[in-house]
Amino acid sequence: MARFIALACLLLVAICAASPEFESSIEVIDNIDTYLADNPDAELIALQVQSMPFAKSRYSFGRRVPGDRILAKRNENSNYARMQDVRINLNYPQSGVGAVITHLDVNLEYDSNMGKLVLIEGGIGRRTIKIAIEAKAVTHFAANVTLWGV
Repeated sequence: MARFIALACLLLVAICAASPEFESSIEVIDNIDTYLADNPDAELIALQVQSMPFAKSRYSFGRRVPGDRILAKRNENSNYARMQDVRINLNYPQSGVGAVITHLDVNLEYDSNMGKLVLIEGGIGRRTIKIAIEAKAVTHFAANVTLWGV
């Protein structure tokens, strides 16, 4: 049985090694009419625009480890009458000496495409962390931040 499994694995490796690589490239076309004249088999396909009400981003740093626990958690969910810039500063620990940070998970949702997360100080494997979350020109902003450590 072991020989059969070994032979099957070798056969699978040989098949995968012989399969062609997927090639991709980007070509900038200056004049679409000239391109279509030079490539009669080419077909123009209109892209379907999908409207999504909110941009969603997930940032994950480090990893969960056995015995870790939630050190800090923050949830924000705000709607504004007119567009504004939002900035949230998160600091761990609030005072004293914190636990060793193992994992940070940040889920953001906002209605613009101008946002970022900045690590200001500390981080994974340290006892402190300071992050800033920014979103520009939003009327909706939601953040779910969870910090784990040992």
